[in-house]
Amino acid sequence: MQRTKPPYRADHVGSLLRPAALKKAREQRAKGEMTPAQLKEIEDREIERVIGKQEEVGLQSITDGEFRRSWWHLDFLWGLDGIEKHVMDTGIAFAAVTTRNEGLKVTGKIGFSSIPSSTILARPTRKPFAPLPTPAAAICSSTRSSSPCCAIRNIARR
Repeated sequence: MQRTKPPYRADHVGSLLRPAALKKAREQRAKGEMTPAQLKEIEDREIERVIGKQEEVGLQSITDGEFRRSWWHLDFLWGLDGIEKHVMDTGIAFAAVTTRNEGLKVTGKIGFSSIPSSTILARPTRKPFAPLPTPAAAICSSTRSSSPCCAIRNIARR
């Protein structure tokens, strides 16, 4: 039975900390030491493990921990119709670090024609949760200047 008075049940949202095995696999993939299929096997295993932990503690809403994402927004946006991955000259300076030099390029009408396969969708006893970036993330990511604010100003000038 659901509570209607405090304390309320709370759900987590979005990313979970990446396990060491997944971090190592991503490093190996980046060096060309692992195929995409091998990386997917490790992602699948780690997602199954983290979903099992969520089920074990009784969470009603589960997430894959965003273990397949390398960016909080770009991985999803790259999968949309009319958007492609774009390699920039440099990354963006942000909070004393510089991001990877990846962004996106709008190449046509933006649409959504396919749903990526997901381990969490195969769990009929739980509510899958997957956070999605806002459309503004695509705008800022497609017009990379020195900051997202500059990107919005550049769009306004067009």
